[in-house]
Amino acid sequence: MVNAVDDWYDAPTANPGDGVASSDFYDPPQSRLDLSRFPSKNGGLPIDVDLINVLAGDSGFASKPDAEGIALSVAADLRGFVNALLSSLQTGDPAPVLTWITTAAGTWIGDFTDWGLGIGANFAELVAAVNGTYTGTDEPLLAIQTVLGKLRGGLTGLIDMARIPQLSLSQLTSQPGPNLLTGFGDFADAESMDGGGVWVWDGTVGGGSARATGDGTRKVLTSELVAVAEGQVLAVAGKVQWSGAAGSGPCLRLVVMPFVGDTALPEVVISSITSPPASSSGFVTLSGNHTVAANVTGVRVRLAVEAALTAGTVWWDDVTLRKTATSLPQQWISGLTTALGDLGDGVAEALAWIKDLIEKLTGQARTSIEDAVADALAFGDQLKTILGGGTVGSPLPNLAGAAIGTIQTVLNQIADILRGLVVTPINTAVSQVADWFNGLTGWRTTTTSDISTVSAEVVDLREQLQAVSVTQQWVSLSTNDIASFPRVLLGLGVSDTSGSTSLGSHDHGFSTTSQNGSLKTVSGTNPVNVVGFTQTENLGSHTHTVGNAMPTLTPGKGTIGFVPLVVDRYCRPRYLKLITGTTGWSLFSIDYWYVGLYKYNPNDGLIYKIYDGGDQKSAITSAARLHAFDMGTGLANLTPGEILFAAQLQNANALTSTRPIAGLWQPGLVDPSAELLAAPFYQLAGQSSLPTSVALSALSANNAALPWMGVGTIPAAA
Repeated sequence: MVNAVDDWYDAPTANPGDGVASSDFYDPPQSRLDLSRFPSKNGGLPIDVDLINVLAGDSGFASKPDAEGIALSVAADLRGFVNALLSSLQTGDPAPVLTWITTAAGTWIGDFTDWGLGIGANFAELVAAVNGTYTGTDEPLLAIQTVLGKLRGGLTGLIDMARIPQLSLSQLTSQPGPNLLTGFGDFADAESMDGGGVWVWDGTVGGGSARATGDGTRKVLTSELVAVAEGQVLAVAGKVQWSGAAGSGPCLRLVVMPFVGDTALPEVVISSITSPPASSSGFVTLSGNHTVAANVTGVRVRLAVEAALTAGTVWWDDVTLRKTATSLPQQWISGLTTALGDLGDGVAEALAWIKDLIEKLTGQARTSIEDAVADALAFGDQLKTILGGGTVGSPLPNLAGAAIGTIQTVLNQIADILRGLVVTPINTAVSQVADWFNGLTGWRTTTTSDISTVSAEVVDLREQLQAVSVTQQWVSLSTNDIASFPRVLLGLGVSDTSGSTSLGSHDHGFSTTSQNGSLKTVSGTNPVNVVGFTQTENLGSHTHTVGNAMPTLTPGKGTIGFVPLVVDRYCRPRYLKLITGTTGWSLFSIDYWYVGLYKYNPNDGLIYKIYDGGDQKSAITSAARLHAFDMGTGLANLTPGEILFAAQLQNANALTSTRPIAGLWQPGLVDPSAELLAAPFYQLAGQSSLPTSVALSALSANNAALPWMGVGTIPAAA
């Protein structure tokens, strides 16, 4: 048996039995743990005899450590670790360090495993701690796992801008930036969130997600603070999944929390799930953009399970926050903002000049350059038609009326002059053109003067045409009204019982048919009611009582009445007019009485509301009265041929009738050759307010009645 103590000193015997010294009998080190406590070839310290005997065993020598080889091996491993660490720091990729941990460090951990069996260490758990998968309670292993986790986290995520001294313009891109949330949002492991017991990391859903339970209280999970700047556009997104949910209203929300320094501002909701079904079919993506407001220095992303969710389990995953950009901020380009401002002023002045020129050319004032350009195009088309010998139905003001014939004659004479023919000039302008053509001198000044003269004559003609378009007194007392029919016809109503003259008893000897007439009842021995239906009655011998009742119509409840008014002058609408009847007023109040004015657009077939007078039931308080509602002076100019629609809408309860308005019954005749208007009166049932617009084709034509409505006008704006 070997003397274990002696063999652990220098110069042992060559053969254990002979005691001859020979280094060939030294076994190579078997473990990196054979370090300083054991003697070396070149001398060593005494060692416990019992331990040496244990190491030597019954069958041979104990392994003596090779200190030099061990040192070189350890140095090589440390150099590998340093190189891996530097590589990870340089590239931002943790793979080199993680590879070193799982390979080079693996042999160390294996030695610890073999050697530590005698002291009860569980090195499988140590490996798990190194890999970040340890779930036990051992404090040293938890500490190791935490340190290595911090190391992995420090080698990932965003790079501190202070570490980048310069960034070239070529490295900028318009693509969305990287996810600004480091760890939070992907929930790859439990360390990526701190739920405080309210939120739980769930590794079984989505490869790792944050889970919470809805119970009628609000639960939020908030990210780290991300630095931002005013005007930046942030793209925020996240995925949410739920099961067993119950709740109404906003239950799940993706929120941004702006900060000014350390002060939190009110939350901004990016997207939400309202009144969710019991379960979702997988993850649902919520996303949206948020523009950073002034003075905001940072934002946090917040996941919220709202108090509105009273039951259910919710999982969040894949939450991202990115900065987007499609162009450089103007302030980055020196002087660009000022230059663009000056350019805008110049463009505005140029557009104003063009608009003014078009208005002078067409004789029609407009509020926008778009409308003026449309007039110019229409003016050109109409002028082209006239020059080609054609006619236009609704010419613009400076091509209207007699001016068209004058312009046509002027142009024909100018053409004859240019062809060398002799003409008798129709006016001074043509005469001067002839002089210019003959003399070919001073042509520019003369032509400019001629054009100004013609323009002045056309404008003067327009004013004369406006002055001629007046309303006859028997149509309306105002000389500027456009009415649905002459008000003198309202004196042709049937009689009532208050008349003072009796025609006596006589026999007409004929039958009479009334259809959709007034509310009046013919009195006498055979009274006939002619309200809203057709009835034939042989009046026979009866007594008439002559009266002065005005014919009226009773509007239907919830039915808008549209009365067409064809414009016959250049003007602007100022007053909307209607006449209330003399009888048939209920003792009870109606619900509402809306009035308004519409204008037909031939381009799309719609009528558009240009004035809304609101509810006028309190203003219309007495019978037999003409009411004029002031629409102000801001409405657009009208031209002959345009069509207005005066509208009124009443409603009342079942026991109350609507207020009667002046009107005439019509014989129900339809004109098959009508170009646009199919009836003197239109209706739209089932309404509670005046719509902004409605198709003319959607209205019901009524050829059996015609209310009296009108529009009072003022001269067109220059």
